Formats: sequence, C-alpha cells, structure tokens
Amino acid sequence: MLASLLASWERRQTELQQQLAADHRDHGLGAALRALNQQQLDMGFIRDTLQTVRHFRFPGDRFAADHFRVQFNPARARRFGGVGPALPPPGIDPVHGGCFLCQENIRWQSGGLELGYRLPDPLGHLKAWMNPFPLAPNHVILASRDHDEQHWHGDADRLCSLVAELIEVVAKLPGWMGFYNGVGAGASIPGHLHHHLMPRPDVQGPFPLEQSFDAFGREGWTESVYPMAFLHWRGTPIDLKSRMSDWLRAWHGRVEREATANIIVLNRPDGESLDLVFVPRHPSRSRAEGLNGVVGALEAMGEIICSSPEELERIESGRINYEEIAEMLSQVSIAP
Repeated sequence: MLASLLASWERRQTELQQQLAADHRDHGLGAALRALNQQQLDMGFIRDTLQTVRHFRFPGDRFAADHFRVQFNPARARRFGGVGPALPPPGIDPVHGGCFLCQENIRWQSGGLELGYRLPDPLGHLKAWMNPFPLAPNHVILASRDHDEQHWHGDADRLCSLVAELIEVVAKLPGWMGFYNGVGAGASIPGHLHHHLMPRPDVQGPFPLEQSFDAFGREGWTESVYPMAFLHWRGTPIDLKSRMSDWLRAWHGRVEREATANIIVLNRPDGESLDLVFVPRHPSRSRAEGLNGVVGALEAMGEIICSSPEELERIESGRINYEEIAEMLSQVSIAP
C-alpha cells in the first residue's frame, strides 16, 4: 500500500511537471505558476481562497509614503499547524525534523495533495510550491530542492548569490514581485532556503515603500523618507547584480553574522526594469510592540499582516493608524 501511494504521487508529480514545463515554454514562467496555483486549488491543497481577507488603508503625510495599510487575513493564524498529519505513516521516516519544504516530507504531510514545479536549468535547484495559506492570489514558495539553511551565516558570496538568484527569477515574471525574509526578519522556516513570489496587487496601487523611492537619497536614509532604513536600486538584472555586489560585500564585511535582512525585487508590468530593495535588520528585532506576528518583507513594504480577532478589534476601534504602523516599522529598523 505504501509503495503504491508513493508511486501515485511520483506519477502525478511527473505528469504535472511536464504540463507546467510546456506552459512555461509556450507562455512564460508566470503562466506555469498560475496553472500550478489552479491545480492546487482544484486538488484542495490550498486551504484559503482569500474570501475572508479584509484590507484597510490609513492615510498620512509624515513620510514620503502617503499611507500604510493592513491586511486582515484570519486563515494565516492556522499556517503553523500545517495541512496534514504531524507524524508520517508507518514505514516512512521524516527527514530534517519534518521540514515543510523538503519534498520527502511534503508527500506524506499533504496526504499526496501538494505538488510543485521544478524550474528549468540554470534554476533547476529551485522548486515552486503553492502556499496553502496565501497572502495574495498565486502566492508561491520557491524553495531549494536541497535542505539548505535560510541564512547566509557570514558568507558574503552566499548572500550575493541569494540576491542574484531572486533577481534572476523575478526578471522572468513581469508584473510580479519576489522577496526573501532573513532569519529573524520574518522567515517562518529558517531551516530551509526559500523565497516568496506573487503577482503585484492591482487594486491597492504601489506599496508605501515604493512611494519612497523617488525621495531616496544617496546617503540612503533619513527619517523624513520612510520609517525603515533601506537601500534601493533600479535597473536591468545584469546592472542590479553588478551594482549590489560591491555594496553587499562591504556591508557584510561590517556586520558579518550580526545582521539579517529583507530582500525585495519588484518587476513592473512592462518588464523593462526591476527595483531591488535591501532592508537591513537585526535578528533579535523580529516583532514590533502591538503586533502579534513578525515583521517580514511585506510588512517592510508597508502592508501589515494581522490574523487574530484581537488585532481586528484594534483596527476597527481606531487603535491602529498611520502613526502606529510607522512606529511598529521603526521599532525593528536598523541603519544600513
């Protein structure tokens, strides 16, 4: 029975891989990822269709961002419970402590429902899985096929490689964005290297952080621009990888293991240029006062994620506003 179940999963994964590879070849990576999302919705692996999500917008003028916003997403409170059994069936041993992003565990943890898409070479070391509790439609987790750790652990070459990898992927996705949460900066699975990908939202317009790009000066940071320190580059993938490398190596030489980061890459719908944002973080400042969850890349962009009834009550009673969100972000910021 066990051998039959594993063989069934492998067969379905192979068939889907072939289908998505054809979509990718004919229509681009975005088409393949959307097809994967639809398949996982149809199979019942994605547990939240985002029908209960509510969005709140808080205008203000203290910073270059004219607003901050909140996404109330109650299903996110269930994400750490996973989508399947905590223990494998008899005859299967969990690998790497039952890591949710290791394929060997995914087969039994999801009851055979979760399937992914391995990117073609030279990005074949990465595999796309759908987030069962998404932050937005088509929320992809792009994970390493090997069980590599999330952090760069004092290795400047690895840090630059992580950023270059994210640039390469997002460059293939016009109208999408990708982000990496460092350990202590929003990473929910610190033991396994992964990025997040999703189409940029159409309805709400540019993120608050994006509104600060034009006010971003050579020195990098002033309190009048944004409540978190960040570095911003705009250009082609080749240009960005060249420009960020020297800066990141110099930054890494100063901080070594003492810092982490959120790394964000935004691709415009026309695909003509990318925005690369580097948000340095202290690994012990992952949470802000008044926020139940951690501050990750989406929060750094100005969209706070809330999921508890207590947080909703604070929003609806007016205890969360523009100034409160700015204060939350400033609490976890460090200078570059």
